[in-house]
Amino acid sequence: MKRVALVCVLSLLVSAASANLVVNSGFESMSGNPLMPDGWSTYTGTGATVYYAAKTDVVYEGDYSFKIAARNGYGMIHQTIGGFSGGQSLSLWLYGRGDTNADWQMDEPGDKVDVSIKFLNAGGGQIGSEISMVLFDANPDTEAEILSTTEWLKSSVFSFVTPENTASLQIKIRSVDGTPDGNQRDGTGVHLDNITLIPEPGTMV
Repeated sequence: MKRVALVCVLSLLVSAASANLVVNSGFESMSGNPLMPDGWSTYTGTGATVYYAAKTDVVYEGDYSFKIAARNGYGMIHQTIGGFSGGQSLSLWLYGRGDTNADWQMDEPGDKVDVSIKFLNAGGGQIGSEISMVLFDANPDTEAEILSTTEWLKSSVFSFVTPENTASLQIKIRSVDGTPDGNQRDGTGVHLDNITLIPEPGTMV
């Protein structure tokens, strides 16, 4: 009986550790006109021109992906997730694919897809500074992946630990046109899918 109970507990731990904490992580739930992903909000950087679009023709898994195409700045999607505490180890990654249109490819210095994490206490106040990581860029000398226009690629994995008093965190994912030049054609476009945030084993128990 003890062995069975132990197996059950271990199974629950493995399930908890592998559970994706992101709401609507694959953008399968869409609403509005134009369609926007439920559970996510968008933000456009100052001076930027950004196109947000639900896509059905370029999809990693399921029926939808979500595209952010930005020029002269950045476009961002963000989501706040609760239920955390301090000292939890987490890992985040996503799948991305570049735009086939030459005017929207990630091919200039500073073009990138990055993620930032903001930690919040129970009252909604920010804890410390945001942390961030580049997931895709155009520089072969960095550790970030280079977006492909012909296949989906898994991004670099962002691993971090929640600081003391963390109650929730906000995920911010940006598509950045890193060479603002006033050009109304050139920009940076990325298709996103299967955004994943999982706890390391035991840290959510």
